[in-house]
Amino acid sequence: MSTSWVSVNDDELHLIDKVVDFLQGEFSPVEGDPVWSAEYFQWKLGTQNPAGTGYISLAMLDGKVVGVVSLTKKRVWFNGQQLIGGEVGDAYTSARVRRGVQPRSLSAEDPDPASFINRSIFGRLATEVRGRAEADGVKLIYGTPNANAYPGWTKRLGYFNFQEYDNRSFTRPTWRLLIKRYPKISPACPIIRLCENTLITIHAALCRLSNSSLVLALESINEIETEIDELWARIKPD
Repeated sequence: MSTSWVSVNDDELHLIDKVVDFLQGEFSPVEGDPVWSAEYFQWKLGTQNPAGTGYISLAMLDGKVVGVVSLTKKRVWFNGQQLIGGEVGDAYTSARVRRGVQPRSLSAEDPDPASFINRSIFGRLATEVRGRAEADGVKLIYGTPNANAYPGWTKRLGYFNFQEYDNRSFTRPTWRLLIKRYPKISPACPIIRLCENTLITIHAALCRLSNSSLVLALESINEIETEIDELWARIKPD
């Protein structure tokens, strides 16, 4: 295996199938539904995004994707005016190349081989997508990193912690995850599964009671740009 990787600007999404294979192969939950797809990236980084096309940089090693960072354009209402902002995401690097590899060429942003953006695949790709976005006039760039990624963004890449914003995620494990994590309780699987289905049924009934006048339908629609624009115009002052 080669020990030098190259950074690739794939804003045209020519290599997006390879990106999906990489993410699904190394970071998708076992036995879970697919998290990434080519359609997903086309939707948020391609021409289907009402805010505009986005950016994605890849690290390639021996013809395969080993790292990725994207930046999705967002329409932002900030201090009484509309801006084009960008959310950094999809920041993943293969565990097998976090040590012992180096870039084939140094970054134009910093020629020092010891700098973070030359030593770190993540640092290099994150710097490149941000640079292209800023050159295109993107005014506000943000992300919601987890605890492991947070120090890299704030201490190495010049981002700061926006104290007035709080982002939280609440999850509930399914019976499959519980059995997988604690195999000793597998004999109780039927009971656990019954409890889970009962909770789902109760929760659905309570939602229907509390929102008896609300009918929510989910469907796939190809031409929705006008509706999205109308929704944005209606809610942005709030």
